[in-house]
Amino acid sequence: MLFLFAAQLSYAQTVENIKLDFDGDRMKITYDLVASTTNEKYNITLYSSYDNFQKPLFSVTGDVGDNVPVGRQKSVSWNLKQELPADFNDEIAIKVKATEMAGAYKLQPLANSFKRGKALQLLWEGGSPNDQVKIDLLRNKVFQQTITQTKNNKSHTWNIPKDFEKGDGYTLRLTSVSDADQSMNSTSFQIKSKMPLLLKIAPVVLVGVLVGVLSGGGDPPVSNELPGPINP
Repeated sequence: MLFLFAAQLSYAQTVENIKLDFDGDRMKITYDLVASTTNEKYNITLYSSYDNFQKPLFSVTGDVGDNVPVGRQKSVSWNLKQELPADFNDEIAIKVKATEMAGAYKLQPLANSFKRGKALQLLWEGGSPNDQVKIDLLRNKVFQQTITQTKNNKSHTWNIPKDFEKGDGYTLRLTSVSDADQSMNSTSFQIKSKMPLLLKIAPVVLVGVLVGVLSGGGDPPVSNELPGPINP
């Protein structure tokens, strides 16, 4: 008699709720593939305790292999008779390994403009979890500076300097450190002043008006001279 016990090997807590069902010929393995972002793809590999989880199971079909999307009730069918001895009659455990695939890098769209002195949240997708990425700033396709070189954690906050040169034609370029061919550019954006120009000019205009009132308005000066005779 074959006793079934479920086990799992999960990276970043992506594999949950593993269940096994055996009909005498094939084993059905269901699981939930959960991740913080729903558009990532994973490589799913199954192992058994028969060889102490050394080699992946090969006689499997369904939600296994490359490009498995995130979702609930994933299903794998294992033809265990092709991999286990005919006289096998023992307990067996199944492990499910989910590894995020290194998809192409993709920056999330940016707004058309940003103000100096503000924090800009950069988000992207793709690449290997063990990779490092470099984010460069370009203007009119000319390199300006490297903003950061960091782990591929899909997020970075760029604090735009207050004295940054304003203008348009800026773009960001994200590149894999280990593979320069893995690179993409953002859409073009503009850097604006933190305070609108009108607010800077307004106090000067108000002072000018006030000076004009003090110097040119009000009652005429008082004179101590007596008025002359009135002509008929």
